[in-house]
Amino acid sequence: MCVRYALNEPTKAIDQLSEQLAAKLSAAEWQKPRYNIALTQIAPVIISENSSIVLKGMRWGFTSKTQSLKTSSVLANARSETVTELPTFKEAIVFTRCIIPANGFYEFQDLGKRKQPYLFTLKDDSAMALAGVWQKKDVDTHAQFCLLTTEPNALVRSVHDRMPVILNPDAAKHWLNGEALNQADVKRLTQSYNPDKMSARRLSTYVNNVRNEGPECMADEIVLPELF
Repeated sequence: MCVRYALNEPTKAIDQLSEQLAAKLSAAEWQKPRYNIALTQIAPVIISENSSIVLKGMRWGFTSKTQSLKTSSVLANARSETVTELPTFKEAIVFTRCIIPANGFYEFQDLGKRKQPYLFTLKDDSAMALAGVWQKKDVDTHAQFCLLTTEPNALVRSVHDRMPVILNPDAAKHWLNGEALNQADVKRLTQSYNPDKMSARRLSTYVNNVRNEGPECMADEIVLPELF
């Protein structure tokens, strides 16, 4: 499960994805760095609308059709292996797919009494195009988005058993082309990203708290020397 990601260089990330998608996307409303985007928060999402690719603010997390954010269990992720089958997602995967711009994502290794955070980024410092789906709900003024996850690659596997789907440029174009996808199409487009193109860093636990923001979220863990 992926429940936290970063968009700490929003203008750079959105500009890079604009170029990949051959679209004119303005980052003017999203210039503030976001170091710790969490469930139920508003973030920029790229969608196809009226034959154009546009950037819109949406709330992270799917709720049921009749429940609000205060009364329902909010779903952060959809599994790519079953997204075409489950009632919650099977309509969205056909008609309302999206891309979530990110500079990196966090995963938390379960160590029993504590969770150790890691930051995963691309080695060339380029933007991540995270695959997602979205829906409009009457109970919320904002549309809602959900991240797709897949099997972890060799880099992520030692930390967590899932990872978000990172779309390569060709897959990103197909993701937003408006065509219906079956499970075979989804499987082809949502393969685990090449681990050789990714980096990972062990962080301090500052980022574990969803209320914390700022560059401190990306600070490396300080390992104190052993005392003898």
